[in-house]
Amino acid sequence: MTQHKREQSDPLTEKMSSLEHQLRRIGDLLEAQVAGAKSRQSSWRWRPSLRTLFVMIGVLALGVAWFTAEYRQSRLQSRAIEVLLDQRALFFFEPSESILVGMLPGKSSEPPAALVRALGHDFFNRLRQVSIVGTPRFQQEPDEILDGLALVPGLRAVRISQLPLTTGQLRSVFQLKQLESLDVSRTGLDNGSIEEIQNTSIRWLDCSHTRLGNIAASELSRCEELEYLNLERTAVSDAGIEYLAKLKGLRHLILRRTPVSPLGVQKLADQLPNCYIEYQPLVFRNDGTVDVQACRRGSLVFGDPPPVDPRQGQTASAPLGVGRNKYLKTIVWDPSAAAPRGYVLPNFR
Repeated sequence: MTQHKREQSDPLTEKMSSLEHQLRRIGDLLEAQVAGAKSRQSSWRWRPSLRTLFVMIGVLALGVAWFTAEYRQSRLQSRAIEVLLDQRALFFFEPSESILVGMLPGKSSEPPAALVRALGHDFFNRLRQVSIVGTPRFQQEPDEILDGLALVPGLRAVRISQLPLTTGQLRSVFQLKQLESLDVSRTGLDNGSIEEIQNTSIRWLDCSHTRLGNIAASELSRCEELEYLNLERTAVSDAGIEYLAKLKGLRHLILRRTPVSPLGVQKLADQLPNCYIEYQPLVFRNDGTVDVQACRRGSLVFGDPPPVDPRQGQTASAPLGVGRNKYLKTIVWDPSAAAPRGYVLPNFR
């Protein structure tokens, strides 16, 4: 009996021993796996794929190229300012709207001094308007002025007045794609072609007291965005203003002292009902005699006048801090003025 019980307990003991042995092995394996995972975690390093590396290099290259282009443009602007400053030019700046400048610390209008010292004022400000008026006390060079303007493709308004210019010289100005306002009054422009003006975004043009004629009028008829046009004392005649009838967006046209006849102006006014036209006939004939009837007719106006722009009476004034050896890039206007003054783009609503 005792022997029989011993025979039954031996297999049970063996199974229990075997189970205990397997459990120990499982425990050892689990401990080994945990230890291996910890060691792998401590020694893990990110290993990017080749495609990821190419993408990162491409993004970095684009960023460097973007920054290089912005910095190069700021250096060209600085160079243009130095050239135009020697020609007695006045400037109007706006804070840069570049996304790259917006990503830098501080505001674009008030950048940190450290960045200004490193990158320069022109990196954070864009030259938008330039005004140059000839003076008999200083001999200005039109070619140098035009070369300086060509270095600033972002210009929106340019004023070159009372300086000798030809229509051929204006080609460099017409390369300014963002140009909206151009004043070339009293420059003695010849009766030549200004076809390249179509390359600009011109909306405001003053060609008064020049010799521009019907050729220029036919080319201006393709400037669909033109809103203001001053042709006072030019050679435009009835044949020329027929082309201007295509400018349906024209809001203000000045034809004082031109060879245009009253009948021609009346016909043009009927074709442009939304345009305010100011007209005065020529007083002197080609032989130098006075046209008495023209004097009696006086001035004629057609259409409703455009809204008064409060900025029209403001004249350009030199900013404080401008010297021959030092140029203050940030404009500081005369504090005695009631409002900031500068050469501004007229706005017709």
